[in-house]
Formats: sequence, structure tokens, C-alpha cells
Amino acid sequence: MELNQFRDVDVVLDKANDNIIQKQFVSAGDKDGRSLTVQLTDNGVIGEIIGATLNLYWHNQASGLTDLSAFYVVDRATSVFKIDYPQNMLTPGKVIAYIQILHGGKVTHTKPFEITVQNLAGT
Repeated sequence: MELNQFRDVDVVLDKANDNIIQKQFVSAGDKDGRSLTVQLTDNGVIGEIIGATLNLYWHNQASGLTDLSAFYVVDRATSVFKIDYPQNMLTPGKVIAYIQILHGGKVTHTKPFEITVQNLAGT
């Protein structure tokens, strides 16, 4: 048995102002250990959103690092995107993040959400 679904957090983004992204937890020692899967819908309607791309903007308050990391497409027909949390984000502490949606020359950002990077004992 594989742990392919175990490490995934699934989110459906229906409207830009939704508060649906819960606080995330990752461990400093993770390597491709956690991922975030996002499905874009148009007010609940599932389908291909032609030309849409997603990025994760994040700022690690402990390390001071900030980046814009790209999601990859899992299923274009249903607008499902995924990102494995980047290694350079995993300094223990609080990370403030939001998802950037690019579509049709427009840029939209979700409300910020928090990712806690936990320090593993003994590392």
C-alpha cells in the first residue's frame, strides 16, 4: 500500500472571499511529505477553466524567505491543481500563504492562511 492520498490536503476554491483553507501543518523534516490539492470551480460548476494557473505565495516568518511557487495541473478537465510544499519553505515556524489565481489576464488572490512548520524532536 502507498501513502499517496495520506499526505494530501484537498481544497475546493469556489469564490475568492471564501474562508475555506484551514490551518496547515507540515514538519521541518518532510521531503515531498505534504501537498495541497486545489480544485477551482465557478460558483460550484466544475469544468475546465481554460488558461488558468495557480501559484502559492508564501512567507516564512522565521527564516524571512518569501517565494511564489507554482502548482502543477493534475486534471485540466476538472481544474484540479497540486503543489508539494517546497523544501525552502520548511524552516520551523509560522508561514503566511495565499493562493494566486491567474486567468484571462486577471490576477486574484485568496484570503491568507497559515501553515505551521513543526520542528521535529532530535533533528
